Amino acid sequence: MNSLFFSLLFILAVNWGFSQPAEFSCINDRVFNKIESLYGYTFIPAKGKLSTSHFPIEIEKGMAVFQIEPTRLTVTESVSFSPAGRERKKEEIYKMDIVRLDTTSYGYQIVAADYSDADVQGYLKIYLNDKREVESLIFKAEPAYAEIVYYLPPLNEDYVERDALFYTHRLDHPASTFDKLIGTVLVPFAVLTESDDFYTFKRIYPSDYTRVYIEERTRMRGKKEIKEQFVLLKEKSSNKLVAEFIVKKVRALPKGDRPKKLEVEVGNTNRITSSQKDYITINLTPELTLASIEFSSLGKKYLMRRGKRKIK
Repeated sequence: MNSLFFSLLFILAVNWGFSQPAEFSCINDRVFNKIESLYGYTFIPAKGKLSTSHFPIEIEKGMAVFQIEPTRLTVTESVSFSPAGRERKKEEIYKMDIVRLDTTSYGYQIVAADYSDADVQGYLKIYLNDKREVESLIFKAEPAYAEIVYYLPPLNEDYVERDALFYTHRLDHPASTFDKLIGTVLVPFAVLTESDDFYTFKRIYPSDYTRVYIEERTRMRGKKEIKEQFVLLKEKSSNKLVAEFIVKKVRALPKGDRPKKLEVEVGNTNRITSSQKDYITINLTPELTLASIEFSSLGKKYLMRRGKRKIK
């Protein structure tokens, strides 16, 4: 079953050209329900214009990049706009300390300044739609500069089809008990990586070849057959095994018929035995399906795609 599944994924990858390692940030990549969800996020818009101009202009990937951390805003620009259009310019990098981060009627606003350069005092306005997804950014680096509006693209139809078939979605796998997940192969959509006091968000692309296996194995102890459960994390096209964990104990939290998560005590089979306990957390949706899986010892939380996988 697993080999057939990944053979189909390989065919999809070839057909859709999955060699591209990164893409523009898309509107529906993430929901920003709270201001802290901006921390660790990088926006790569696809269009821009002066705020006084009528029509946005397409820009190349990486011409404008916005990286947000709890105390710092870093903006890289190699494009300039005028009423006549846009042109490539020498790359400018603004490393600005965040003075204030506010919730507004349109979304969020970051007020930032470079304390080593008195001229660099500006803001980044982050506009959300009714689904709490980011649609556009308005950036002003200095008081004397014009406002620039940047736009995130919607996911184009080819990628909508690709994502619907390829990634594991939040409504795909019932997970009220761990036993229901045995034999499951997860293809996450994104990963949150712990970094100091916040998490960095990173899209996972098919070329990353990231997947999580939840499996059961049988071994003999003397004449007795023993069943053991394992969770494996693999990454990269080389099929590299990042970590393998043996399941020791599973606890549903809170107890009852509608848990919000499964706390799985595990042992890392690649590590010398330690007295310190290790956990994997399986977070559930209100529908009791698998929403994300978190590896505490790795500082990583893998997110499933919103919705339900499309079956052809």
